[in-house]
Amino acid sequence: MSDLLDTHRDANCSPTCPCRIHPLIPFLECAVTLEIMELRKQGGPIDLDYEFLEQFGWRFASKADQVLYKGKETATLAGGLARALAIMAFVPGGVRFDGVHFEEKGASR
Repeated sequence: MSDLLDTHRDANCSPTCPCRIHPLIPFLECAVTLEIMELRKQGGPIDLDYEFLEQFGWRFASKADQVLYKGKETATLAGGLARALAIMAFVPGGVRFDGVHFEEKGASR
């Protein structure tokens, strides 16, 4: 993944230039949407989902570099991040991650 980030040589390109978009962002846009759909099927996040947030937060904080730069747990952490963002999307106002806003407006909780 880091090779993708180093391919553009023009330091003056815009912030939205494809060379500056990390592959994690398009992945999350899709994966979070799918996770929200799964949470909707169960009626929204349950207590177990909120417990996941707390546990995953500590894990992600200690290993986030593996999401940005390929590591042994890249896929697992990226999937967990998608799940965490989907759960937080049910909170009033939703959640913003790297400029992308996720919000489930039909949330009752």
